Amino acid sequence: MKRLLIILFALAFLPVTLHQIRAEDKPEGVKLLSSHETIAAFTGSSFRTCRHHTANCPDKCHHAGSVVSFSVKEYLNYVKLGKYGDPKAEKFQVMVEDQLGTVKVDKATLAKIKALKSGDTVKLSWNHNYVTKGGSSFPVRTITKLEVVKKSE
Repeated sequence: MKRLLIILFALAFLPVTLHQIRAEDKPEGVKLLSSHETIAAFTGSSFRTCRHHTANCPDKCHHAGSVVSFSVKEYLNYVKLGKYGDPKAEKFQVMVEDQLGTVKVDKATLAKIKALKSGDTVKLSWNHNYVTKGGSSFPVRTITKLEVVKKSE
């Protein structure tokens, strides 16, 4: 029981910006908490190491992996539904692939991300959802749009 409490406590501190909903994950319920439409600059990618918070760490936890970052330049649209939605952000990060090779974003988004160069300006939209799956509920941020902005725009 004590070990379960330690694991649950550790899970509460995982970075929630790294979770994505993929179509193949098929959650039981999704509640939109906030929606963000922005113009952002791609600031690059890095490898985030495991933080050793669960019994599966570091080899089977899916916490470590390739993370991409964006710096928000301006908001085009923002909707917050209820008190738990994310506020406007200055930056956005998402894990695209974990250390076990599990892709965390859909294939089309991954292809767009791989084509980006540091400093590229993009239209970036994401939703902050509250997802129910397998009897658990947790926050998930999902990229809904990623388009390179041409210099003339």
